[in-house]
Amino acid sequence: MEIDSKEILKKTKLSLVKMAKDIDTVQIEPFLNFELPASGFRTMINCNASLAFLNKQDTPVIYTIELVNNRMLAKLMEAFSLFSTVNKSKTKNEDRVNNSKHNERISETLYVGSSMENFKSRLKDHLGVKKGLRTYGLHLSKWDAEIDYSIRVKVYKVKLSSGNQIERNIVELIEQEFWDQLLPVFGKRSGLL
Repeated sequence: MEIDSKEILKKTKLSLVKMAKDIDTVQIEPFLNFELPASGFRTMINCNASLAFLNKQDTPVIYTIELVNNRMLAKLMEAFSLFSTVNKSKTKNEDRVNNSKHNERISETLYVGSSMENFKSRLKDHLGVKKGLRTYGLHLSKWDAEIDYSIRVKVYKVKLSSGNQIERNIVELIEQEFWDQLLPVFGKRSGLL
């Protein structure tokens, strides 16, 4: 089958125009803002108790994870460096933790992410209480050396004013702009544009 490049480019342009129109109707609403001491998420029991107020959301969200006290960043980075050295020597998909990319920068924002429907589960990945190692995330409690610190989690609902379902790529574009403004210590930019 021959590829009709003109038709492909035409349809691509139409998709981008539709996306731009959808973005004109996007609403970003602050939804949650809460703090968690590290002691509140080092075990699944403590974590479940700390996050009991979270319900499954019905709309996509963008979230940030920040340090409450930025003076703890140096201690956390030292603990991460020690962990990372040992973790790299482990076997991928067996006992190595798939932790988020370390961006080698100083920022109060540790991570920026998004979730289309199960933020609570994704947050547990970042906190490091789930047994799985394969999902990329912060996995804080797996490497934080039991340092006494707290994180602040900010969650924003992302929806179309029409009430229609928002597409994942629009949520990722907005997340990318959050990332560009906050320059988190961990994670990667989505790279859609």
